[in-house]
Amino acid sequence: MTDRVKLLLKQKYGLVHVPNHHKVKDWFAAQKREQAAGASAEDAGLAAARAVFPYECKEHAVYDGPRIEAILEEFR
Repeated sequence: MTDRVKLLLKQKYGLVHVPNHHKVKDWFAAQKREQAAGASAEDAGLAAARAVFPYECKEHAVYDGPRIEAILEEFR
């Protein structure tokens, strides 16, 4: 994982702070669980953001931010 992932998540979900490494890993795991349960990548990412960043996630920023695929690609 790169620092770029942290910045992409901050932008995607309108976070106030750049998330730390542990929060990013938690988001990634939650996103994968949601997607495995049948949610689309975007919906899974938003559900994960709500769970991991409940006080910071701004849903209006979701549609202006980078696509989930771009964020997930940074994990590879």
